[in-house]
Amino acid sequence: MDSGTTVFFVGIGGPATIGATEALRSDPSRAWRVVGCDLDPNAGLTAAPDAFWPVPPRSAPGYVDLVLGLAEQAGTDVLYPNPTADQCIFASQRATVESRGMALVASPVEALEIATDKYRTLTFARDIGLAVPETILVQQPEEVLPAARELGYPKRSVCVKPLEGAGATGFRVFDPEADMGSVIFAAVPGSNRLTPEIYTEMVTGSPAWRPVMVSEYLPGTEREVDLLVHDGQLVTAVVRHFYGLYGGMATECELVEDPGLVERATHLVQQIGLQHINGVAFRENAAGEPCVLEINPRMTGSIGVAVAGGVNMPAYAIRLALGEELGELPQPRIGTRMVRTWREVYTHGGLS
Repeated sequence: MDSGTTVFFVGIGGPATIGATEALRSDPSRAWRVVGCDLDPNAGLTAAPDAFWPVPPRSAPGYVDLVLGLAEQAGTDVLYPNPTADQCIFASQRATVESRGMALVASPVEALEIATDKYRTLTFARDIGLAVPETILVQQPEEVLPAARELGYPKRSVCVKPLEGAGATGFRVFDPEADMGSVIFAAVPGSNRLTPEIYTEMVTGSPAWRPVMVSEYLPGTEREVDLLVHDGQLVTAVVRHFYGLYGGMATECELVEDPGLVERATHLVQQIGLQHINGVAFRENAAGEPCVLEINPRMTGSIGVAVAGGVNMPAYAIRLALGEELGELPQPRIGTRMVRTWREVYTHGGLS
């Protein structure tokens, strides 16, 4: 076994980094030491790292210096900021991170600028020949209904989503049968259906308003490709077929074989210039053609499915960041299936 390696996860309490922590501990190549920080002071309970520090919001003055100071204190070899916002922050500080003796797992800033903007991602994908949903960029609330009608609403299903965000935040499907009463009293938690008229009324005048995309709603199956890219070359990839989603998070999925989808995802990621682990989501249109939905320029919340299927992508990514050779890698075990359940943590004396 090689000597130990200390990995510092920024945002260690998320599903992806919890999965990555478990993945590293299952890797016998070395004695991994996993540490990290999170805005949630209880994140250390769920991730169970070797060391944990709560930190203020990213917008707090001195946030970067604080995190780097903690990473240095921990003797970090690799800094891994997984949340998309932290990817952008620390990618812009790459020279500083590396000057402190740490390898950084983050894509180039220029690539992240494209991948974190859903409209730019779709435009880029379309321009390189990939199928995307028909989409209109909307700057003001009063433009939402005309855009929906231009796309064929109400005869055609249409949806709306912000240009940035995670966990399906702001995503809504326009349903001509919805009314305000059904939105308030009949919709189950997580329901996202309403009319464009109700949507416009709700967002008009809101200080939270920001530009959105109005798109055709894709009715087919959804799959996501998790792929690891190093120096522009595909290292390994898995395809997850979704059977259940809640709030943008897979609740049930399975590893499937789909080389065509891997080829599309690889082409998109390579052309944008992304590195390390990324997730590219696709959904079939009415004709059954897979269309690009978005890119998650980070480990996704279901990265553990790849690991369970024999592909320890987090360990591979970190070893590559350290300049190591991987050798021949195993093929994913097709049919590996995940069902997400609740998991509790019990303590005595308080959750802190």
